[in-house]
Amino acid sequence: MTTHFLIEKHIALLTKHGKEDLLRPIFHTAFGAQIERTSAFDTDELGTFDNKIKRTLSPVDAALKKAYLACELTKRTQGLGSEGSFSTFITGATTNTEVIAFVDIKTKIEVIGFAQQFIGLQAIEAKNEIALGEKMQPFIAQFGSSQKWLLLQGKQWHKGLDFSDILPLVKQWPCVVEPDFRAHHCPARQQTIALAAQDVVKRLQSHCPRCRTVNFVQKHGDKDVRFLPCEYCGAKTTKQAPRALKCDACHFEKQSSEVSGSASAAFCTLCNP
Repeated sequence: MTTHFLIEKHIALLTKHGKEDLLRPIFHTAFGAQIERTSAFDTDELGTFDNKIKRTLSPVDAALKKAYLACELTKRTQGLGSEGSFSTFITGATTNTEVIAFVDIKTKIEVIGFAQQFIGLQAIEAKNEIALGEKMQPFIAQFGSSQKWLLLQGKQWHKGLDFSDILPLVKQWPCVVEPDFRAHHCPARQQTIALAAQDVVKRLQSHCPRCRTVNFVQKHGDKDVRFLPCEYCGAKTTKQAPRALKCDACHFEKQSSEVSGSASAAFCTLCNP
């Protein structure tokens, strides 16, 4: 089966947290396409980072659902959806994984882009005002006022806070302040989203040499996945080893020309906690 299609002039994106500003330059540079934003569906209904609304879909399924909803709400044939997740290791390091789904409802093509990186954010627990100021200072120095925060007091979440907003809201100590991971309030996450968008573009520009279908790349989720050792300490990192390029349509495979025996220490949870 051969699947030919062109990137439309307008691609729909369902978001309520400003992701269109991150994706617009990437898709315009690659395809001359415009991102058409819609917020007609409240994406918080699919889950929130404060767990007030539990997530029931996997990140990939959530991104796909948003992409199809974007098409439905805008009447466009191509759509984008994005979903992020965070994992905290025992060392305290936080990993941000972003998934961006591209769909074409005419050709039934689905392309999933991924990006993952460590971000220097974590929850802060403080027993008093002085301790809170001391613990937050490194984060303020690194991220400035562009990174916002969450504060739980009683059963109420306060969101999108600057450091100066937090102290007047604290009514009981100790308190826990958490990073606001929503895209428009988290510069570190914005970088990961941009990387995931670039991965989507790469996949849309990679064609099978046999049938010309897009997404002729190494596939995530393969059973033969292995992770590269750290170049410094030799421990297993989060960076995957190169795998064969595979076509979703005709199932043609080609061994990747990428050669890598180790990964940067930046991907090691021991060397870069």
